Amino acid sequence: MKKLLMITVCMATLFARSDAQEEVRYRARRAAICSKRMLPLLLSMLIGVLPGGAAPLEIKSPNLEPPRQGKPYPPIEVSVGGGRLLSHGCPVTASIETPERGEWAMITDGNKELDNGVTLVKFAPGVQWVQVDLRTSQVINAVCVWRHAEWSGVCRDMVVRLSDDADFGEGATTVFNNDHDNSAGLGAGGDKEYIETNRGRPISVPSLRARYVRVYGNGMYLEGRRFDPFNYCSEIEVYGGETTSEEKMPIKFTYPRPMFK
Repeated sequence: MKKLLMITVCMATLFARSDAQEEVRYRARRAAICSKRMLPLLLSMLIGVLPGGAAPLEIKSPNLEPPRQGKPYPPIEVSVGGGRLLSHGCPVTASIETPERGEWAMITDGNKELDNGVTLVKFAPGVQWVQVDLRTSQVINAVCVWRHAEWSGVCRDMVVRLSDDADFGEGATTVFNNDHDNSAGLGAGGDKEYIETNRGRPISVPSLRARYVRVYGNGMYLEGRRFDPFNYCSEIEVYGGETTSEEKMPIKFTYPRPMFK
C-alpha cells in the first residue's frame, strides 16, 4: 500500500513539473511572438515623437525633407521686441463650424503637451483651414505650427498665409507652402514636407504686418503607407511685435515633452 502511495505521489509530481514546464515554454513563446509584433510599432512610435525624429521606414511622400536626426531647425533671430508671443488666447475660426474632436480655442491656449490626444483638435477631411485672429494688425516675424506629434506622420499640403482681410481676398501673403503639386489649389509651393515631432514647424516671416494667420492642411501620410484624410492641429503660435533695438535675439519657442525619452 505504501509503495502504491509513493508511486502515485511520484507520478503526480512528475505530471505537475511537466505542466509547469509546459506553461513556462508557452509563456516564453507568447513573449517572443509579442516582441516580434510590437518592436516595429514601438520603434516607429519612438522615431515619430522624439525631437527631430528620423523618417519612419514606410512613410511615402515625394516632397519630404531629409531626416533631421534629432537636430532642431535653425533659430529664428529677430530684433529685440520682435519676438513676443502674439497669439495666446486669440480667437480661432475654421473652414468648418465644428471640429470632430476638441475645440478651436485649444489651438491658441498654450497647451501643447502630448497627452493621448487631449490637446489635439481633429477636423474634417480634405482641404481645410484654421485661422487665428490677432485682434489688430501687427508685425509678424515667425509662426510655429504643431499639427499631430503623437503619430509618425506627415501633414499634407500645409500652407500658411497672412492677411489683414478675414476672408483672405486681395493682399494675402503666403509665407510657407509645401504643396508641391498644387493639390490644395492654392498654387504649387517650394517648401518641403516634414515629419511631425514635438518641436512643431517654426516658420520665419520677414516682418510682415497682418491681423489674420491662416493654416491649411489636406490630410496626413502615416507610417506603413497609410493615409488619414482628416486634419489635425494642436497649437499655432504667432510671434512678432514692434522692435525696440537693432540687437538680434533668437525667438524662444517652448516645446512639449516628447512621449518617449
